[in-house]
Amino acid sequence: MFHENFENQSHSSPSRNKKQSKELLAVSVVGPFLEGKLQEAGVRDIAEKIIGGQELQKGDAERLVDVSLPLLGKLLELQKLGSRPQLLQLSESERREQIREEERNPKVKLRPLFLLPLAALLDQGDFESAYQQAKELLSQEALLSSIREKEASLFITLDRWHGRFDFETLSALVRRLANEFPEGSELLGPSAKELKELAEAHRKNPEDDMALRDFLRDTVLPFLRTSGISTIFGGTSVRVHKLCAELGFQSAVSFDLNAYRLRSAGTSTSPFVEQLFLLKKELPQNGVAWMPLFRSVLDRMIPGASDANQPLGEEVLKAIALARMFLPDYKSIQAPLAIVGHKAADIAFRYGANDLGFVAVDRKTAEELELPLFHEVLELFSTTPIQLSLNEK
Repeated sequence: MFHENFENQSHSSPSRNKKQSKELLAVSVVGPFLEGKLQEAGVRDIAEKIIGGQELQKGDAERLVDVSLPLLGKLLELQKLGSRPQLLQLSESERREQIREEERNPKVKLRPLFLLPLAALLDQGDFESAYQQAKELLSQEALLSSIREKEASLFITLDRWHGRFDFETLSALVRRLANEFPEGSELLGPSAKELKELAEAHRKNPEDDMALRDFLRDTVLPFLRTSGISTIFGGTSVRVHKLCAELGFQSAVSFDLNAYRLRSAGTSTSPFVEQLFLLKKELPQNGVAWMPLFRSVLDRMIPGASDANQPLGEEVLKAIALARMFLPDYKSIQAPLAIVGHKAADIAFRYGANDLGFVAVDRKTAEELELPLFHEVLELFSTTPIQLSLNEK
């Protein structure tokens, strides 16, 4: 991004690039105190790379894992300068004020979600009765009014993608219901985990790459395409996401922070960094969203009584900051309200998050998927300077 705006940089020698990075760093850091902190933490060279628009490497990530959260926040500020060189034309006070204004009034995505229980309806009755009941659920005034009032986009997810019915029956039911979906709504496809479960239900080995690829290519993905689904939303399996990417789908990837901690006893490298760079390698063009995943909601955790395997708030925020820094092309870095909680989410915006994830438009969806309610979240954020974007997909 920085190279595109400073064309002459790409034709400079490495030594000149390094010199230019140092000069840019000198005019962009906020005073000598921060520069001293960068030196003290041993990451001034990384800061030079960031402001110079150079690609960060795996070794840089390993070093940044141990950097303090506030300093990571400052490095993200430098990354903004590297990607927006017009800020460098401003005076230091003007530049600082503009960045602070963006931090005071962040714009973040919020995704209203409705759970459509098609699998349960098909398990309980025949095709026609399932269609009629689903049609009634989609036409609920209580569901539609809150969406219309806020001019929000609605996401629809299915309860399951397999059951006593075959996949072709479910596909036919979704196609018939297409005209009943509220205007501007989007049907979410199965997650990477659900794709593996669907393969097992069809007696395909989900661990066999060739069998899984053939099943997805021949049975599942053609239906998803005709239904307007282009993104595999959720699931931690990079392998499955990669298979779908090879078949033309984008990925919103869940990242298990319980399994891949920033630091782990007995290892010299960071499990988090290893997995992050696997993701970066396997989905360089197809990743659109990164979503942290862990077991306990941060807001509900009791101080001093947490599971030793459960990442705490600071580690989650550092993970979000590092994801933003090393996955710059991902449109969304999530701080999902459902698991991060509103207190940590409010802080996460300062560390690269720009997406609150899904919220339920009705109480049944909230209970089934353990999501906060849409209207309660709107009320919660109504007294904050945060600008909620409700119609981005």
